[in-house]
Amino acid sequence: MTEPSYPNEHISQGVFSFDSTGFHVNYFHRETAKSLRRILFPEVTVSENALKSACAKAARRISTDWIIAQLQHYAIEFNPEIDAYKAKALLVTSVAHGLCANVPPQVSRINVILQERYETQMNEYQVQMEAYRIQGLPQRISKFEVCKTPTEEAICDASLFLRKYFLDEHGQPDKARTPRLMMLSGYQDKGMALSGRTDRVPALHVANAGPGGANNITIIGWDRERVNSVAQETDSKYNVIRRLAVFHLGIITGLMVFAESQAKVSKLIADGKSANLVDPSGYQNDCEDDEITSESHDVDDSEHPRRLYLQWRGYDTRTGELQHDPYNHNIGYIDFEDARAMAFKGMLHLHRDLGSEAQFEGYRMPGMTGPLTMDWDALSHLESDRAKDTKHFW
Repeated sequence: MTEPSYPNEHISQGVFSFDSTGFHVNYFHRETAKSLRRILFPEVTVSENALKSACAKAARRISTDWIIAQLQHYAIEFNPEIDAYKAKALLVTSVAHGLCANVPPQVSRINVILQERYETQMNEYQVQMEAYRIQGLPQRISKFEVCKTPTEEAICDASLFLRKYFLDEHGQPDKARTPRLMMLSGYQDKGMALSGRTDRVPALHVANAGPGGANNITIIGWDRERVNSVAQETDSKYNVIRRLAVFHLGIITGLMVFAESQAKVSKLIADGKSANLVDPSGYQNDCEDDEITSESHDVDDSEHPRRLYLQWRGYDTRTGELQHDPYNHNIGYIDFEDARAMAFKGMLHLHRDLGSEAQFEGYRMPGMTGPLTMDWDALSHLESDRAKDTKHFW
């Protein structure tokens, strides 16, 4: 029995689609009537500061594709050849006259139909995968047993690797099996095969270090401070300078890539340094904005003397599902209060479960810095199929 292919989760009917992110038109979800009024009529905001923020959000959100999607979500008829200005005027008028107060019944029916088709397809896939795992376990074990090194074992089967070195016969954490750190030279954590599973083992920690490729080292162990220390020493050895940071917002965790503009963020990713976004010779900021083309858009036109722009990738901590970002909408920024970079504020565009945007603020805590626990390519859409199925973790 061959492994079932992950289904094409993009279920469509006309302009409407349903997938793991929910019901949408061209990846634009339906805005509520309240949200539409706030976006299209930012002048209703009372304070001057709030008005400036509302206008900035409106400018970031409104695009021709977004406007067309909202018109279709509310079944507002329009000429397919309509231009951007007339489309926006139509949406503004529709909101003002209450035509977007409720979801039209015909659109709700399509939502229900597509959701049922999606859930049926995914349930069938789960059943097929369960049968495949039961049948394939002896073969997995046979392949695993011929591996000669821990790195080979982790590459072969991350689940069996963790069970051998870090879990007892009941699948519970067992610190006595491997009390010291384990170093996996040359290991590449594709599809979060190891880091995703390690996250589910209490008190077990993993970090990636080195410039990538054959010189990459994955450190795994029970002592978080020691894991981080060894990873930082390895980065120092190779003079690795990172433009990545791990973030955790409860429901979503992942990585941020930083640069002085959104275009430079896209350039860093496109230049092929995405595995760890590191440069063993040291990062030199020499790319020019006007030489870069990207689907991403700057999140804010306002100037801040210590602003860094970012793009993020992450996964849902409840399901292990990677977030699909086909149009590079997962962007944001972070502003540092002073040159010491101790305190900061920022904003992230998030997926629908957390709302469209998330404001955050914080400060650096001594002793809390550490290496990366995941790599950028492991969070790519091309690597997401297996990660979307939580049962793949074990």
